Amino acid sequence: MTVAARPPADVPVLIAGGGPVGLATAMELSRHGIRSAVIEPRPEVAWLRPRAKTVSARTMEHFRRWGLADELRDRSPLKVGWSSDIVFCTTLTGREVYRFHEAFGLGLAGTDRVAEPGQQAPQPVVEQLLREVAAADPNIELITGWRVTGAVPDRSSESGSVLVTAEPIGLAGGPAHAPVTVAADFVVGCDGPRSVVRDRIGAARRCAAATRSPSAPRYLSRAPATLSEARAGKTRNATSVPASEPTTVSARRNSSRSGVNVPITP
Repeated sequence: MTVAARPPADVPVLIAGGGPVGLATAMELSRHGIRSAVIEPRPEVAWLRPRAKTVSARTMEHFRRWGLADELRDRSPLKVGWSSDIVFCTTLTGREVYRFHEAFGLGLAGTDRVAEPGQQAPQPVVEQLLREVAAADPNIELITGWRVTGAVPDRSSESGSVLVTAEPIGLAGGPAHAPVTVAADFVVGCDGPRSVVRDRIGAARRCAAATRSPSAPRYLSRAPATLSEARAGKTRNATSVPASEPTTVSARRNSSRSGVNVPITP
């Protein structure tokens, strides 16, 4: 098991963020014989936090290359053939409005279009599997309970390395650690929409948040009754709670690669 208590002094590749993207990056590097260290603030997988629920067919093909496709399917609470449709209804038990068949690549099993069909698997299940595999890989150091807080070029280095600052998150009752500096040849930013690495390279997000009118309803207890009424902005038997003050609403794309805020129109 290569789960380190603190970051190393130096490493060829430092990966900020140990979610699915960061762990997958470390696994792929290992298959090319490249050592890496993954720094992730969460000591454990967040099982109660709602996150992604489906692994696409193309991603499952990566799991196949890594020899993990069957293991992930075995751990998933829903088998690939359980359901491949998306259904829109007036209410949870109401009339069906529209149905998408074979969504997310779940219905591609047995076809020549993909090597692996998609899989409904909660993100915590995916992360736990990747953590276990990474922790057992001698080319990967998995450091949890630490956060990357800075990265600057090493001016004294002829090889152009990067000095990365990492700090412990300070869990109650845990060991006290001072911030450390890690020298890395390469740094990969997989640390989410508020990425320190993205900020250091100047990859700014450009977007605007929408502001709701104070008189706009904040909650609707019932969904639009029909597709035509939904397009017309009408609802049936709807009750609302008026907003007492302007509310800023933004939707963040759930991806460590982009982290783009998308405006929502009231």
